[in-house]
Amino acid sequence: MLSGGEFLGFEVDVARYIAGRLGVPREGIGFKALSTAGREQALVEGTVNLVVASYSITDDRKERVGFAGPYHIGHKHLMVRAHDTRIRMVEDLSGKRMCKTRSAAQLIDRYGLRATLVGMVWTQRNASQRWRRAMSTH
Repeated sequence: MLSGGEFLGFEVDVARYIAGRLGVPREGIGFKALSTAGREQALVEGTVNLVVASYSITDDRKERVGFAGPYHIGHKHLMVRAHDTRIRMVEDLSGKRMCKTRSAAQLIDRYGLRATLVGMVWTQRNASQRWRRAMSTH
């Protein structure tokens, strides 16, 4: 993430750590904002030496670029109302309303759920209000 002209964030810290372990001084590190689609191209063309970003390691991608990771393994969890005991496993989501995300769509496809995806536009100010409205049962 670019903040005040400086790249900041988890991936930036990881890149700096790796560069440091390779003997590259901090002032010798440059950062470049890349789209997800442009990551492989930048590596192949030599525009960048290293990409540190969330990017699934697949057999197809291994044919085009090398991977030295993963450097982070994230787990996905279901978030439900605190005292709602109706949802204990993925299959319990069938017939329910879910926030529209890539992960939710993957769950629906993988488990054949009959769930409704609800799309929202998030901002810091309205996030909790929109979440409550999307998940309300009335």
